[in-house]
Amino acid sequence: MEHKHWAEPKSLQAVSDRALAILSRTSHPISYFHCPVPLSAMPHLTAFYAPLRDLYPVLRDHGCELYLGLVHAGDLEGTKARVEEAQKVAPEFGVATECGFGRTPVEHFEDLMQISAAVSRPLDGI
Repeated sequence: MEHKHWAEPKSLQAVSDRALAILSRTSHPISYFHCPVPLSAMPHLTAFYAPLRDLYPVLRDHGCELYLGLVHAGDLEGTKARVEEAQKVAPEFGVATECGFGRTPVEHFEDLMQISAAVSRPLDGI
C-alpha cells in the first residue's frame, strides 16, 4: 500500500481503548506501549491526542512507558509540533517512528535518527 493506511485515524481512541483493555485484563507486566501518530493527525493534534488523557495515568500506574510514533523523515518542525502538543496530555514519553524501522528506506534512516535526537533529552542516570 506504499506506506499508506487503509484508513486515517481521527484520534488515538481505538489505540487507547485497546491498551486500557489489555492492561485491565493481563497479569503480565508490560514495559512499554507505542502509539502511532500519522502525518494526517497534524491538522487536529489536540483532538488526536485527547484519548491520552485517560490512557497516560493508567500506563503510569502500571509502570508502563509510553512511546509516541511521531517522528517522520524530513519533518523536524512538524515533529517538534507533535511533541509539544503531546506534552500537554502526556508530560513524559519516548519518541519513535510511526511504524518502526522495518520498511524504512535506508536513505531516511540518518534523518530519522537526527530528528529523534533533536526532540529528545538525555535520560537521568545514563
